[in-house]
Amino acid sequence: MKSVTHQDLDLRCLAMHGLIRDRLLENPGDVISRALKTLKRWKNQGITCSVNDEWERLLLTKNAEHIAGLLSDPGEHAIRLRHSSPFTGILSDSERITIIREYAA
Repeated sequence: MKSVTHQDLDLRCLAMHGLIRDRLLENPGDVISRALKTLKRWKNQGITCSVNDEWERLLLTKNAEHIAGLLSDPGEHAIRLRHSSPFTGILSDSERITIIREYAA
């Protein structure tokens, strides 16, 4: 069995967020609204951190194209954001499983 590296996880996360980026560009209002609801739910559960505050600021002040760029950016800042992504539930279970399997090979 192949051991999974941190780089493998980053690539898998990037692939998932590539699909999320596509959804965001297709329907920005819905995707941004869902991400903001996730952040609110986390805050209500006591889950707070600076990256969540950063996501909230981005989602409220930047356009979909800017956010989409972050979702597919290979840089360190974007990687940090993706590892605390509020875009849960945007992809179906089957889409996530397909990507997980692709990156487990």
